[in-house]
Amino acid sequence: MEKYPALYLADSKQLVSLAKFGNDACVIGRDPEASVPIPDLTCSRRQFSVVARSGGYQIEPLSQSVPTLRNGERVDSAVTLAHNDRITCGSTTVVFLASAPEQTVVERGGVRVRFGGSAAAPPDTRVTPEPPRREPPPAAPVPPPAQATVVGNFREEMEAVRHPAGEIRLDRDAIIGRLSDAGGIALEHPRVSRRHAEVRVTGSQVFLRDLGSANGTFLNGERITAYRELHAGDRIDIGPYSFKFTGQGLVQSTREGNLRVVARNLTRTVRSHSDGRMIRILDDVTLVVEPGEFVCILGSSGSGKSTLMQALSARQPADQGQVFLNEVSLYANFQSVKQSIALVPQKDVLHEDLSLEECIGYTAKLRLPPDSGERGISEAVRQAIERVDLKHRSATPIKHLSGGQKKRASLANETVSKPELLFLDEVTSGLDEGTDWEMMRLFRRMADDGMTVICVTHTVANVEDFSHKLIIMTPPGLLAYYGPPAGAKRYFGLEKLGDVYRRLAEAPGHEWRDRFRESDEYRRYVEEPLASAPDESATPPRPADQAGRVRDEFPEVKRQFGILTSRLSKLLVADRKTLAIAFAQSGLIGVFLVLVFGKLAIGIPPDPKLFSLLFFLGISCFWCGCNNASKEIVKERFVYAIERDVNLSVTSYMLSKMIMLSLFGIGQVALLFGIVYAFGTVPGDATRQFLSMVLAVLAGTALGLLLSAVARTEDQASTLVPIALIPQILLAGVIVSDLPPIPDAIAHTVISGFWIFRAMQSILVNDMDKANSAWLVLAIHTLAFLIAAGVLLFVRDSRGQMVYGKAVNQRLKR
Repeated sequence: MEKYPALYLADSKQLVSLAKFGNDACVIGRDPEASVPIPDLTCSRRQFSVVARSGGYQIEPLSQSVPTLRNGERVDSAVTLAHNDRITCGSTTVVFLASAPEQTVVERGGVRVRFGGSAAAPPDTRVTPEPPRREPPPAAPVPPPAQATVVGNFREEMEAVRHPAGEIRLDRDAIIGRLSDAGGIALEHPRVSRRHAEVRVTGSQVFLRDLGSANGTFLNGERITAYRELHAGDRIDIGPYSFKFTGQGLVQSTREGNLRVVARNLTRTVRSHSDGRMIRILDDVTLVVEPGEFVCILGSSGSGKSTLMQALSARQPADQGQVFLNEVSLYANFQSVKQSIALVPQKDVLHEDLSLEECIGYTAKLRLPPDSGERGISEAVRQAIERVDLKHRSATPIKHLSGGQKKRASLANETVSKPELLFLDEVTSGLDEGTDWEMMRLFRRMADDGMTVICVTHTVANVEDFSHKLIIMTPPGLLAYYGPPAGAKRYFGLEKLGDVYRRLAEAPGHEWRDRFRESDEYRRYVEEPLASAPDESATPPRPADQAGRVRDEFPEVKRQFGILTSRLSKLLVADRKTLAIAFAQSGLIGVFLVLVFGKLAIGIPPDPKLFSLLFFLGISCFWCGCNNASKEIVKERFVYAIERDVNLSVTSYMLSKMIMLSLFGIGQVALLFGIVYAFGTVPGDATRQFLSMVLAVLAGTALGLLLSAVARTEDQASTLVPIALIPQILLAGVIVSDLPPIPDAIAHTVISGFWIFRAMQSILVNDMDKANSAWLVLAIHTLAFLIAAGVLLFVRDSRGQMVYGKAVNQRLKR
């Protein structure tokens, strides 16, 4: 009986002869062009190779992201294989057979497996169920085990099929983390905390809990904190890693260097501004982006390029259809996979007064676990800057970088946490051709390093040289072509790719869509890849209240508050011009009050000028606080949107703004008070009046933050400030002391200026009961304005427009 070396693929029950490869390497991986392609999304395109060497066959790992294991031990370099060595990667098991016989029959657990063939071709494999015991088959019986020719220890192999490759047996408690203790589960990635989660085994039950990690532990898409019991089929997400619980153990896979994007039937409808009709701006788009591909989205204005990218990234989820990252529904599980996604918008979103290193450093501190330490943060920042070739500009303020360098800086900022999927929204717009070439080369290099990159662009000059595939859209939101750039020129009959826009204008969009769906390109680049992709029914959408649930745990809120406060303090100090103007305002107000009112005598009855002076002191403080904060949120709305998409806490964000701007305002109050106190008159108890002025600036700051949250642009914020301040003056009870009933009710309810003047007036006449009541109302106003601003931000970005999922979007539309 002839024998030959072979690989046994446990999942597909195939036996592959190695003899036919001779001295050439046999490459195993997910790539259809691999020597032995395997339909396993948890493996890399080129996972490992087996090659004949002197003295036997050796295995060489090819994947940098998915480990290759030999008999449970990681393979980092070429290793000689022994008979019956078990090779595992992702969820695939391969057994090396040094001498597979021509025909082998093995029986195990009611399953009969027959291998037959010759050295010239891979043997045929057939799996048939064992016949019923009451009707024995007429064929000759299988020889007893003592006489049978058994290839390797197939009892172990069949056991490996039940416990897939890389399965981690859970027979005791274990810690999951970046640097787990002996016996734990080690996950080496910057988004994973040192001690991230704990698995507790109690008899036949297995429980999972989060250990206060920065980026969360997710069970079936839901973030967990306390112990949750695991059931067979449950999915655990930690950083870029996913684990499937088999009932006895965990099967690990990773999105690192291995993220596939599948879009099925994406459709988005909006209401027309002109006639109120519902119109489609994205129409039934289906495509597959393979891991490590650089794909450009082209199309004329109104073709749906940006709409498609927003749907693929879940920033503006499609009304119909699904997006899958590997086998996970993005819309239904956004919280668990959002940190795998980065988006660089067209507008630069960096704080320009910080240096490049400082800017990326704060981003790294927000996104990476706190136990990364200063060394880990610095290393992540260094790698991000070197990745975009800006090491020589690391100490340069962002505002002093060139246009192309700012784009590179934005790219470094968004990739500091090593996301697996990168979206680029016209980031090369406005750049010269040379800089565009450099940026496109950089994007391709990042894709070659394993990142999946999707870029919206108008410029086609360098697309052909660097992109793997093109998505060509035509109005209104229709897919006209998807495939390689060279194929696009053949498909449209073009000599230059830049002529594609003129060609698309020659026929209606639906004709291009229909033609593409009937083409060989559609079959090859859409239909065939979809065969191994999950369909819409595979992952039903999770209810919005579950998918969008975010807990602002106190330790994380406290951590982010410290980081954001430090960043804002640096920004305030770095903008010296604005700082000088703000304090000059307070100084000038103080000087004018001294010049107008001078030294006033305090007698009984009080001079009416004293009340006017108190009013101007109080309303000036309120105005300073409101003016300082009115643009603070809206001016960095793009920064906020991106950071919020990752892990930013609204509570931390609002508190950092409130505290730092309040301290800034109190400094202005101190200057104003000092000038009036030193050269003029502060009516009443000076300490209590200063406290009233501090409460006034706090209330003004909170109102300014609310206005900034309401506004869509900085111009709108500037317009809202006088609209908010004029009622504070008119209804304060100074210009008109005896207000009509309705204005009086408004003044008592929502007009902080009324209560500022009430507090300062009461202190002058030594009526502390009224003063204390006024202080309490001002504190309530401050808290109410601050909460309203936070709620507005939270509701606005609850993925109806920015964050959480399609179901919330539909709910907000209703």
